[in-house]
Amino acid sequence: MDSRSNNTTPHEVTVSIVGDFCPVHRVENAVLENHYDAFKDAREALSKRDLVIANIECPLTSVRQGIKKTGPNLKAQPRAAELLKFLNVNIAALANNHILDYGEHGLNETLNVLNDNSINCVGAGSNLEEARKPLMKTVNDTRICIMNVCEREFSVAGENSAGANPFDIIAVMQEIDKYRKHSDFLIMLYHGGIESYGLPTPEMYRRFVFLAGRGLDVIVCNHQHVFSGYQKIGNCHIFFGLGNFIFDWPSIRNNPWNYGIILNLTITGKKLKEFRLIPYEQCNGELGLKMSRDIEERILHEIEVINPNLNNAFLNKEWLRYVTRNRAQLMSDLSVQNRYLRFILKRSGLINFLVRRHHQRRLYNYFNCSSLSEYARDSLKYGLEIWT
Repeated sequence: MDSRSNNTTPHEVTVSIVGDFCPVHRVENAVLENHYDAFKDAREALSKRDLVIANIECPLTSVRQGIKKTGPNLKAQPRAAELLKFLNVNIAALANNHILDYGEHGLNETLNVLNDNSINCVGAGSNLEEARKPLMKTVNDTRICIMNVCEREFSVAGENSAGANPFDIIAVMQEIDKYRKHSDFLIMLYHGGIESYGLPTPEMYRRFVFLAGRGLDVIVCNHQHVFSGYQKIGNCHIFFGLGNFIFDWPSIRNNPWNYGIILNLTITGKKLKEFRLIPYEQCNGELGLKMSRDIEERILHEIEVINPNLNNAFLNKEWLRYVTRNRAQLMSDLSVQNRYLRFILKRSGLINFLVRRHHQRRLYNYFNCSSLSEYARDSLKYGLEIWT
């Protein structure tokens, strides 16, 4: 049970949710030197909240050898947990695509160092059963259930292997039915979507609309590294992207990557009394996170432009534009092994002419048919010796 209730009225709970925390590059240096002044704005914004939830986008580990996967292997210093404490983060969401980047030992070290710093964890564990367990917190006599899921990548747990909680619509429905009876407020943290694409995919949107009517009070999506809009469906509030919280990347400046929002929820009894979005700029030209009236007005205006377009017709149209624009990259990834040739074909667009349409139809069928997709996925898992 949480005891930090001095800052709220009776039966009122304040919750803050932030996006991706990955303390690398300049942030890592600040951690090693105990220089946290650049994050004072964030500390002030979060200091009086009952629950502060952050997506921990990488393991906090000293393990050196990463797993074999596609994409970068991310990790940060175990001491980065001290920065989380400085920021008043007391819940770590671990269901994401990087939490297993340094294997089971890296995940276990992360769990241990967070526990040593009195930070609760949700969304990962030593096996699938443990990873699926929601986190229950009681504050001011209000029972809050936090569920944390991610889309299936190289990080997910198996029946007998450690990892993150993979999204499964049946499992999620079972958890909602089970914990709705024993909680007053249900939050689902969903890690998925397309990186740098500031909208939910059409399938994600249909999924969230369905779940909104099944007992969830709030759904929060992360992973895209850019902020997005929000929508209320029935009694459920859906926030489609918070952007990065603290994630320094040297080659990215003056980019949507460098902006995000803190989501503040005020819960009274069993209902969301109000919410507030607090925009900020992070790790842009200077190290740190800062807030200003100009940043707030600009980002809130951008979000207000997004919100009316959160509907099936617009999302389908924008998704078609996105997949058309990026089709050459997909076909290159699927059909060409040599990375240099793949780069040339992708840039030139020649891949669209070199891959025969019959082969494209075959690929389409493997992705489109659920049974064939399962067969292809499990065949590749077996061949790569990552069977779980």
